[in-house]
Amino acid sequence: MSEKVSRRRFAKIAGLSAAGMTGALDVAEAKMAASPRNANGFPAGFVWGTATSSYQVEGAVNEDGRGASIWDKFVRIPGKIEDGTTGDRANEHY
Repeated sequence: MSEKVSRRRFAKIAGLSAAGMTGALDVAEAKMAASPRNANGFPAGFVWGTATSSYQVEGAVNEDGRGASIWDKFVRIPGKIEDGTTGDRANEHY
């Protein structure tokens, strides 16, 4: 006799299975990272940072059901962007 599995239980089982698989891969593929070439070339107190925005990576207007966002429309209004560029070609993340 088959037992009905709830969506919640299925998600829990799938999540635990996925977590177990990624952990096994991480250990198998773990390698010592090389030291940066200029590791001591930054002043004391230097803090690394990074940022991105959805407009930079979202892309693919009119693909897979995605329509134009307010930014896709805004950048096409003459004079709104100083150099006239758009986000049509950014980092090809899609």
